[in-house]
Amino acid sequence: MYRSILHLILAALPAAVSAAAPKHNCCQVVDSKIPGRIYYPGSTTYNASIASYYGDSERELSPSCIFRPTTTREVQDFVHWVTSGRCKNNQFAVRGGGHTFWSGAANIQPGITVDMRAMNSLQLSADKKIAGIGGGALWNQIYPQLVPYNLTVMGGRIPGIGVGGFATGGGITFASREHGFSCDNIVGYEIVLGNGKVSYASASSNPDLWLALK
Repeated sequence: MYRSILHLILAALPAAVSAAAPKHNCCQVVDSKIPGRIYYPGSTTYNASIASYYGDSERELSPSCIFRPTTTREVQDFVHWVTSGRCKNNQFAVRGGGHTFWSGAANIQPGITVDMRAMNSLQLSADKKIAGIGGGALWNQIYPQLVPYNLTVMGGRIPGIGVGGFATGGGITFASREHGFSCDNIVGYEIVLGNGKVSYASASSNPDLWLALK
């Protein structure tokens, strides 16, 4: 067992803009600035994303488009453009595993749903004691990668549970009696803030934010 570093996106508050600023369709703005990451209703990727939600209440929502980032830089750029004042209807939702039941927890209508599941990387520290896990990963994707090292993590107990939502919601694991909740085992969080900047929160760096995310 080892502790983990979690890479996440935080929802941004809409930026204050001048009433005279021109407004454009937010999906089109992001699509023009971050090509290849926006998917519209009717596309295979869009339909597959909607169908993959655990609950009917989330599957019934139809976002204006879906944004699937692959890097922290793309998340930064997304936050920048949706809060730049160029968008109309710049609301967005963030999804990991999409396992929460209630409507609007990880989907939105209208607006943009940020599907984080392409950010599913796993990196081990040199001493194999700390793992860096993408906030869009599913726990059942992570466990098999750790088998060759005879390691595990304090993650979800059934398939389809996302790392981001589970770890920031506490997280009861198979070994919670011995090692606590999933959040108790997180060394730090890499986060894109509402102003588009990347921040790292740990016990020694931005400790208030680190504690709040737990």
